[in-house]
Amino acid sequence: MRVTDGATWRQAFRWGLLLAFDDQAEWALPEGVGSGAILASSTCLAVPVLHAQDVEVPGDWPEDEALPEAEVEVRVVLGVIPDEAEFVGVLECPSGRLNVGDADFSQVLGVPVGLLALSVTREPVKFAESVTITIA
Repeated sequence: MRVTDGATWRQAFRWGLLLAFDDQAEWALPEGVGSGAILASSTCLAVPVLHAQDVEVPGDWPEDEALPEAEVEVRVVLGVIPDEAEFVGVLECPSGRLNVGDADFSQVLGVPVGLLALSVTREPVKFAESVTITIA
């Protein structure tokens, strides 16, 4: 899928961390993951999102029923970096294939080859249920 068309999907994030990295290159997880901040190395973007343990479960939830998933809407678009972006940075993507997701599920998106200028916006910032990554 080419990101020129935009890509939007919902998925569960059991570990509460959305990653973006070149699908065909070595990458390094940014230092400090777990702090709650959006972080990036030159090859990997790490975005904290709603974690399974952060989902509120009503006190009367049936014991034999599966707990609700920590679902997050992910949106990746090409465009102008918004003024309200929480994070602005760059990411190396020499193959032009950006893997976005987590260990359970990810999308591989066609993006411009090379150094990507990008921004991240989360809603809400803490326990994000929606993440928009804009590639400029």
